Amino acid sequence: MIGQAKNTNSRKDLNRIALYPEIRGAWMEETLASIEIIKENDSYKAKIQSGLGRYVEYENEDFENLLQQVYEDIQEELGTTI
Repeated sequence: MIGQAKNTNSRKDLNRIALYPEIRGAWMEETLASIEIIKENDSYKAKIQSGLGRYVEYENEDFENLLQQVYEDIQEELGTTI
């Protein structure tokens, strides 16, 4: 085999690397916030747990307004990272 490199990775190893890119050092996972949105009767409720441990709930009858509240809260918490 002149001029050809020997492939030492098994198919199982390649699948594991493809599914978990952090094995290659490509990224590290960090939870910035957990958001749960629930519809109760005629209103929507959002529960936000930040990665820093802060917990807050919002309630609004209008779904888009609720999403705006959630967005503004997270933007304030994280600053310019989003």
